[in-house]
Amino acid sequence: MKEVREALAAMLSDGRGLLEESGVIETEVSVSADIRFQGQGDALRIHLGSSLVEDDPARHVAETFAAKYRSLYGSVPDNVEPELLTWRLRISGPRPQPDISAERNEGKPLRGKREVWFANHAFVDTTIYDRYRLATGYRFSGPAVVEERESTIVIGPEGSAVVTENGNLEVAVG
Repeated sequence: MKEVREALAAMLSDGRGLLEESGVIETEVSVSADIRFQGQGDALRIHLGSSLVEDDPARHVAETFAAKYRSLYGSVPDNVEPELLTWRLRISGPRPQPDISAERNEGKPLRGKREVWFANHAFVDTTIYDRYRLATGYRFSGPAVVEERESTIVIGPEGSAVVTENGNLEVAVG
């Protein structure tokens, strides 16, 4: 277990260094291992907490594996040794909170109308909207096409849409 502790300590040091270089404050460390009984094809990922326990870590790992195995399969096989395949250490910081609000401009959102094919309706006169000019709270019914640089949203004849406070387009189908 001395080699394992040294390897985990090195991994932790590397992870902390990467977070520090990125300006991220460490918030969580977790250690896990992938373990299976000899002869089995699949391993179980066993979560061991933020570090290996100080007194008898090998016994702690074996007991944690046996408990999880028993909870999944109802029993633990006798006379079959577990084999540890992979040690994992995860170090993380706070999750970023990206700004997902949509880019919006002032003006009229209506671009025009054109015939669009819809199954069970054939060609239907359809309103075309400029995505970037749809204001918060704007509501409309289908059939509609909302155009933007990245994508096109097609709203069928029975659908409707509303622009949410953060600029998302909520579409109700049918």
